[in-house]
Amino acid sequence: DIRLVAVCSPDFPRPGWPMGLETLLTLPLLQDAHRRWDQLIRETGRPGARTLLNFDRAALALDAAIGGHGVAIAPSYMVEHDILAGRLAEIWVDPEPPRGQLFVSWSRDHAGQAQVRRIVDWVIGEFAAERPATA
Repeated sequence: DIRLVAVCSPDFPRPGWPMGLETLLTLPLLQDAHRRWDQLIRETGRPGARTLLNFDRAALALDAAIGGHGVAIAPSYMVEHDILAGRLAEIWVDPEPPRGQLFVSWSRDHAGQAQVRRIVDWVIGEFAAERPATA
């Protein structure tokens, strides 16, 4: 499952925790090509002027967040190591149930190949997924 979280540098000046979406949207927002901030802004019904700094890659938006330039939003699996290492602080969690999932697929013709098996085993190990019955 993909659970979205908003993150910033631990040193970034921000209101206290817990933070509601309305307060969060007043901060400088770092947006990647997925345009998740635009979607959340539309969902609030208040599409007024916001400070959005756009990046074409999530990694660039997250680097800007680490550098103290604003708040990025990303799936929790992308930021968990930076949070644990103290490079990022989680300041908001999407209260909605996860809306997306990651999937991996491969051709039956390649299912028996050792390199495909290694990749599938890595994905299963990283994301704690159950082993598919047909793998």
